[in-house]
Amino acid sequence: MLGGAAVLLVAALVWLVIQTRTEAEQRDDETAALAVARQTVVNLLTIDPATAKAALQRLEDASTGEFKQQVVAEGDQFGTVVDQAEVNATGTISEAGVRTLSGDQATVLVSAVGLVKNTETPQGEPRQYRMVLGLQRDAASGNWLVAKLDFVP
Repeated sequence: MLGGAAVLLVAALVWLVIQTRTEAEQRDDETAALAVARQTVVNLLTIDPATAKAALQRLEDASTGEFKQQVVAEGDQFGTVVDQAEVNATGTISEAGVRTLSGDQATVLVSAVGLVKNTETPQGEPRQYRMVLGLQRDAASGNWLVAKLDFVP
C-alpha cells in the first residue's frame, strides 16, 4: 500500500513539473510572438525618407509567406512614394495582445497610433490603426515571423 502511494506521489510530481514547464514555454512563446508583432508594427508605421530602405529591409527580415511577398513586391513603390511625398511618420503601440497561440502559429492583435507628416500635411496628422498579425515560427531559426498582416476597420 505504501509503495503504491509513493508511485502515485512520484507520478503527481512528474505531472506537475511537466505542466509547469509547458506553461512556462507557452508564456515564453507568447512573449516572443508579441514582441515581434509589436516591433513589426512600429517598423511599418515609422517612416523616414533617409532610412526607408533600411526600414523596408527590417520588415522583410521579420516576415515570411504572404506578408513577405507583399513587402518585397511593394518595396520599390514604397520608397518612391516616401521620397516624393516627403513622408515622415512615427508609430507607437497603444495595446497589443496574443489572441491565439498553438504550436508554431500565433495571432496577435495590435492597436497603434501614428503621426504622419508629408507635403500635404506638414504639421502632421494623427492616425489610429488596428491590425491582426498572423505569425509563424521559422523552423530553421525558431524565431517568430509575421506571415500575414491585416488592417482592421
